[in-house]
Amino acid sequence: DARLAARWPRYSTMAADEATLATIESRAKALEQGALPESTPQAFPKPLILNVSGLPTAPDLTLLCYDTGGESFQSGSQVAKYARFVQNASTVLFLLSIPDLVKSQENLGREALKLLEIYCHGVAQLAVGEARSERGSTQNLVVVLTKADEINGRLTPPEELRDYLSRPLEDQQDEMLHRRRYMARLRRNSKIIRKYLRDADATQFINAAEQNFDHVAYVMVSALGTSPTKDRMAVNLKPRRVLDPLLVALRPKPSLMGRLLGLA
Repeated sequence: DARLAARWPRYSTMAADEATLATIESRAKALEQGALPESTPQAFPKPLILNVSGLPTAPDLTLLCYDTGGESFQSGSQVAKYARFVQNASTVLFLLSIPDLVKSQENLGREALKLLEIYCHGVAQLAVGEARSERGSTQNLVVVLTKADEINGRLTPPEELRDYLSRPLEDQQDEMLHRRRYMARLRRNSKIIRKYLRDADATQFINAAEQNFDHVAYVMVSALGTSPTKDRMAVNLKPRRVLDPLLVALRPKPSLMGRLLGLA
């Protein structure tokens, strides 16, 4: 993104192969035209490979991005069959759409717990859990609450989080230049979101996550900044804090993630 490169010294991204480049260009063009992405087929996908340099809060890295259908996470056996890439992950980004869960299930905590159980069953089938610490899995977990712009009513986030999410993208990018300050803010946000989930009757989900993963963090994002209309979305996208999950996940060592979360 040219706006990131203008603010972050050394920042750049490069596709590692032609297939990745073609996919990125196609999806970027669709986003610019306001088209929603097509449904992802249920299959074990080839990854997009992207080299990233100059992130202000993380080392240079190569991202392997697997995109499989949401149906792959409807049962543990489906996870094992179509999402085998999770077996080598040190950190899992666990996406929860609060608005969608509320629509489909009155008990938010129970539905969130069900999704976590499915993932854990899939991991068990892949034998990832063989090397377990006393606290559970050696994987870290980042719980990502998505579609923050659509959360309202009794589940409206606290004012401090709403203010954090509403800041312009340019301000977000500038804040990330101050690594220590930004990571401290993520630590504070994690505690606020954890309490927010407890207040939303998701205590059992929190307990299960923290018992079955080495470290757990909580973030809140909005990919679009506004709700799409039918099969179209606003051309003027306003992504909110979409890099936060990656900034937490990309800590170079688990011990550092523990310090980030105040757990080590």
